[in-house]
Amino acid sequence: DSARTQLETLKQQQSAELAAARARVEEARARVAEAKATLKNAQERLRTLKAQQDAELEDAEARVLEAKAALDAARANEMQVSIARSELDAARAAVQQAEAQLEAVKAQEMQIRMKQLDVDAARAALRQAEASLQVARANTLQVKVREAEVKSARAQTQRALAQLDNARKRFTDTTVVAPRDGVVLQKLVEEGTVISSGMSAFAQGTTIVRLGDMSCVFVDTEVDETDIIHVHVGQPVIVSVDAMPGKEFKGRVVRIDPQTTEEQNVVYVHVRVELFNPDPRLKPGMSTTCEFIVAHKPNVLRAPSEAIRETEFGTTVDVLLRNKPLNARGNPHPKPRAVRLMRRDEEEIWWAIARRVRIGLRGDDYTEIINGLREGEMVVVSYLEREEREERRRIGPFGRRLRRRRR
Repeated sequence: DSARTQLETLKQQQSAELAAARARVEEARARVAEAKATLKNAQERLRTLKAQQDAELEDAEARVLEAKAALDAARANEMQVSIARSELDAARAAVQQAEAQLEAVKAQEMQIRMKQLDVDAARAALRQAEASLQVARANTLQVKVREAEVKSARAQTQRALAQLDNARKRFTDTTVVAPRDGVVLQKLVEEGTVISSGMSAFAQGTTIVRLGDMSCVFVDTEVDETDIIHVHVGQPVIVSVDAMPGKEFKGRVVRIDPQTTEEQNVVYVHVRVELFNPDPRLKPGMSTTCEFIVAHKPNVLRAPSEAIRETEFGTTVDVLLRNKPLNARGNPHPKPRAVRLMRRDEEEIWWAIARRVRIGLRGDDYTEIINGLREGEMVVVSYLEREEREERRRIGPFGRRLRRRRR
């Protein structure tokens, strides 16, 4: 900006100097013409005055000679004394007149001298005007030189502006701005480390930090190749985090890798899940478990999937009964099984019988029961061996062994 201001100031100054030089040249030319006209007029006046003076001088001298001749004749002629006196008076008057004319001629000669001085002054003014004209012509050449300097200054200004823009761009590149909001997950360089700019055309930029946008959280999971056919984009997912037991996050599938990945002879597919309600306590790298909702039915009767068994009689569930069951004829139910159940630190005997059920949707944890069970009935998930049951009986909650009280 300062270079442009200096350039404009220099241009205005050069234009003003050029205009002033041209005005001086025109003024000098006018003075030269005026001085030449004055000189010509003075010369004509001088010739006229000289001719007039010469004529009057010759006339005066002739009258003086004539008067002297008359005076001599009057003196010689005594008789004509009176006449001669009168003539003498006339001659004296003529002489006085001639002397007056002579004084007038001398005064005119002084005026001629004054005019000569004017002519000399005009000649000096003419020489000065010619000198001024030469100076103006020299200034014109100087103006051309200045114009060349102005062009050079303009080129230098453009070069300086280009360098300034380049320097500003480089300075802007020194300010690192995050491309989006997020949390710094990893700092890859320390203060004072020399890095390459990402804006350079000859080198790749250096990664400074890794940012995580925690406002939109994704879960990268692996789905077995046998289950991937049941997964599609937009499918609802229930995500649980190992660090937050009991808390579930809802999400949906946003991406399925187009190819499989094999690791240790296990083939799986990468699937990305977006969470709808991310928690600020979530951290990148946490372990999660994803449950893909293949189908959903509300308000249905369900049972643990581990309790469902496939037998030769069909799909069955072992149901726990408080009393030993009876068949239709009043005889005990065939193949009942006694089960020892610990309730309130006391052992109770319950009876487990196999009952055929009809199932619907089946998940990893629960299975829909269409018929065969009633709400509130207890089913057997698994049976413990005697040694394991005895060990469970001796170990209370939180892994502490129980001591029997003597009564």
